[in-house]
Amino acid sequence: MADNGDEPVDPRPKMEESCKPNCVKQLLQYQACVERLEKDDTGAKHCTGQSFDYLACMDKCVALKLFAKLRPYSVAMDEEEEPGEKRYLKRRIRPGLIELVPDDSAIIVHYEVEASVLRPDGNTVVVEKKPSEKRIKVKGLTATSDITALASEIVSKCKVLTQSKTPQVEQLLHQLLQRRELGSGSRFDGGDKDMQELQKRRIAEEKYTDAQRRLIRSETERARMEDLDLYLEWLYEGMDEKIKASSMVCQLARRTENMEGLLAHTTLIGALARVLREDGRKSLDLCRNIISLFFAFSNFSQFHHVILEHQVGNMTMNIIDLEIQRTEARLQAEGPAALAVLPTPGTVPSEKEIRTMQLNRKQEKLLYISFYLLLNLAEDVNIEKKMKKRNIVVYLSKMLTRRSIELLILVTTFLKKLSIYQENKDVMAQEAVVDKLAVFVPCQTETLLICVLRLLLNLSFDAKLRDDVVRNGLIPKLVGLLRAPRLQNLVLGLLYHLSIEDKHKSVFTPTEAVSIVFDLLVENPDTLSTPELIALAVNLTANEKNAEAMCEGDGFEVIISRGIHMRDPLIFKLVRNFSQHEDIKPRFVPYLRDLVRLLRAPETSSDLMVEVMGTLGNLTNAASALEGLVQEFDLLRFLSNHIHPGVIEDDILLEVVIFTGTTCTEASAPGLVSSGLVQKICGLLLERREDDDMVLQVCYTFSRFMLYEATRSALMRNVQVVCYLVELLRERNKAVTKMADKVLDMIMAADPHAAPKIKRMKFESYNHAWLELVDEESMEEEEDDDEEEEERQLSPSSSSYAGRRHAFKRALVSSDGAAHHHPSLIRSSDEDEATTSDFSPVSATENFLSPWKDLNCPDDFLTSMQLQNVYWNDDIYSRDYSLMDDVIDYQDTHGYLM
Repeated sequence: MADNGDEPVDPRPKMEESCKPNCVKQLLQYQACVERLEKDDTGAKHCTGQSFDYLACMDKCVALKLFAKLRPYSVAMDEEEEPGEKRYLKRRIRPGLIELVPDDSAIIVHYEVEASVLRPDGNTVVVEKKPSEKRIKVKGLTATSDITALASEIVSKCKVLTQSKTPQVEQLLHQLLQRRELGSGSRFDGGDKDMQELQKRRIAEEKYTDAQRRLIRSETERARMEDLDLYLEWLYEGMDEKIKASSMVCQLARRTENMEGLLAHTTLIGALARVLREDGRKSLDLCRNIISLFFAFSNFSQFHHVILEHQVGNMTMNIIDLEIQRTEARLQAEGPAALAVLPTPGTVPSEKEIRTMQLNRKQEKLLYISFYLLLNLAEDVNIEKKMKKRNIVVYLSKMLTRRSIELLILVTTFLKKLSIYQENKDVMAQEAVVDKLAVFVPCQTETLLICVLRLLLNLSFDAKLRDDVVRNGLIPKLVGLLRAPRLQNLVLGLLYHLSIEDKHKSVFTPTEAVSIVFDLLVENPDTLSTPELIALAVNLTANEKNAEAMCEGDGFEVIISRGIHMRDPLIFKLVRNFSQHEDIKPRFVPYLRDLVRLLRAPETSSDLMVEVMGTLGNLTNAASALEGLVQEFDLLRFLSNHIHPGVIEDDILLEVVIFTGTTCTEASAPGLVSSGLVQKICGLLLERREDDDMVLQVCYTFSRFMLYEATRSALMRNVQVVCYLVELLRERNKAVTKMADKVLDMIMAADPHAAPKIKRMKFESYNHAWLELVDEESMEEEEDDDEEEEERQLSPSSSSYAGRRHAFKRALVSSDGAAHHHPSLIRSSDEDEATTSDFSPVSATENFLSPWKDLNCPDDFLTSMQLQNVYWNDDIYSRDYSLMDDVIDYQDTHGYLM
């Protein structure tokens, strides 16, 4: 290039008259080149290497014509293209059928190359359509191959295929592997019978695929917006014309730039809706084409009103219901083969089976597009409610038995959206959705597996459906998916829900769940980034065997060291679970100092303090080891400062009460009294009497106080506490009642002088309802004493049952209104479980009457008995007076009279 001053020289000729002869000369040269190329393609490299820059100075029309004529030779052939294939100005590849080669380990991809050139007016025009196919050799396919990865590799390397074809290629690879396994023997036997069978199979498969090729070829006819009126006329003609018209309009609807033009043609839209309503039952192709058009509209929320105005949603529900009825009828007649969409490997399909498979493929495409349309319309909650009334959940549940991967993905996605509502979830439970989903865990298609896991995660919020998941044996399968990175969070969330209930925790023990969770905890130092992981670990370690499995080797040391070093409250929840199991408690002794130091550290957060103090509170076996640390770290003053109801958080307050009981020993008992902890905890019982958890733990701490003289004396001086402990015997919470009764028994054992009073209070507490009833009836029955006395005088040998019953009740209460009782037989909660279950009223009656069997005087009988040996049980005797009936029956049997 020559320099001409500082400005670069443009090598292209200017648009001047002097350039035209040169242009004409160059045109003549290229014309000769074209003629030479048409005769002999070997001159392509010579001609295509020349520049086309001279076209800039030509007339535009002439230049475009020449460019269109020479373009096939302007680009060198690609190495992967077939010989003789031309490269036009614009080339579009339309993929078609993908199938297996019948007698080889290869896949054939059918496609059509559509070539177009520029018109002189600048528009493109299709000048050639060439069907072609690409053969992909499958190598290295074995039973241990990763078919999903292999399918992705094939799709990525083949330019004709797109990522959406990966599931189809994966399915073909599975069929190829099955065909190899089934046909491995016949390949080497060389028998004529096997060769004939293989030939028949290939012919049958070719027949099956021919229809698919024709369908794809028919859809390649180009539709134009200018012909909408023509398509409208076809909708009023025969069925074939209606199908063709709907296909053309559907083809136009695939391009978003045509949407406004189609919607503007209201007559055409209305005619299509009418045809769908009237003739939709007659043809699957017609129905699918029209619904596909409205599906294209449903992708845009602003067009939903058009669909609703023409009642397309209602018609779609009717079509789905019809197709389901047809399928169920075929299933009853033909069995599971009625749902086949692909030939069974190793078999030769008949003509009827080929037609059934074609019908199923069409039906699944129709169902897919119909459900997708409804899913888009379900953006409006009101429309979704209408779908629910039309049994959309039932229809979707029935689709889970289908074999189309795309349809299954759509159905599970739709069900997941619906499952957030209680009524829809209940219908899914009735339709046994979990049982149907269990088939897909695991499955080869990752997208489908993710959708299934998401749906199961939503359903697992329901306790009954969690039981269904466990019943179907999904826990071991889900544990096996924990190592898959893309599935890990979903699986962790689902396993966490399943581990909430204690009855399911033991199901995890035989699996690798504990070891995998431990490995993941070690790999992920930030527990906040994976909350499902630490939550699952906490739930699992609540089970003793799971906790022991996690602590095997150096597992315990790794977890507790990390918790102390990282000051992580979530890790300490795990440590606190360890401290609940007796076999693991001894391993905490070397870490007591570190735990107490962490508890007293000023930077310790409230959440961490709760977990650390809860851990220390569980270590009852280490009470003696804590004695030195209590003094060294001044723990009693620390605990006393944290008992301030209304100021200190309730969680911390509860753990302080528990830890105080754990630290109570012979050496620390005086310090507990002098620090005021005993009095503060007594006051806490009276202030928090409505909090069952607090009351239960305070009673536990009282039981620890009763073990040592200093704290026992301080506690027993508080008479109000003893009275309230008696009142707790009426609580509905059995744990509180049992603990309160235990503390009262310890008080009676420690103070014999207070024992009678406490026994009387316990008796009145247990039998308060019966005593109130006796007092009320006694007042009424005193008025009838004279009449009953006359009745006894008239019939001294067989006194009335009512009279004797009344006399017995009168004897139950002393002159001051207090009932008598025997100290050794006073009811206690500890004796309830062991005594009341085996207690026999008749045997008990015989026992306490035996000393007075020889007495003949009824008055002496009642006076001697004094109700000393009566075992008062509110459940048995308080309301129906069963004891009195037994006494009277005994008297009648042995001849005693009252």
